[in-house]
Amino acid sequence: MSHLVTPVKKGTNWGIYIFTMIAIGFFLWFLYSFLIQYSIDFASQRQGQCTVTDSGTDLYYGSNSGYSYVAYFQLTVQTQEGKSYQGSWSTEHLDTRDQADAVAARYPVGGTYPCWYHPSDPTMAELEQSFDILRIVFVVVIALVGTSMLIRLWRLSRRR
Repeated sequence: MSHLVTPVKKGTNWGIYIFTMIAIGFFLWFLYSFLIQYSIDFASQRQGQCTVTDSGTDLYYGSNSGYSYVAYFQLTVQTQEGKSYQGSWSTEHLDTRDQADAVAARYPVGGTYPCWYHPSDPTMAELEQSFDILRIVFVVVIALVGTSMLIRLWRLSRRR
């Protein structure tokens, strides 16, 4: 029976090493991009005052998500430093026009409300801070799957 088993040659499989390094690099880039875009950015926002100068609701069509609605606002952003900027904000995609109308009704034109702006670009302001838990869950799942795949690749590369 031993004649059916092909002996494994000892040597370095550079393909697995190269693929592992590329996979690790891509994985780290993905996590870094997420942290920069969402977590760090979320924490760096400053509170200011925003005056609504225009608002409305609109139908949105996303090729993957189908139809949804958004409430949009034109704002005058007053920063902590006392400077004013013209900015805009729109909600995440909502399921019904009634939901979008309800958000628009909470912030009538002419009213001044607390808002959060990005210090590097005060024209990017939000009347409601949103922290999307689904994005966090997605990244955690990707991180767990990616880490388990990288560990598996590393173990395979160490055996050879």
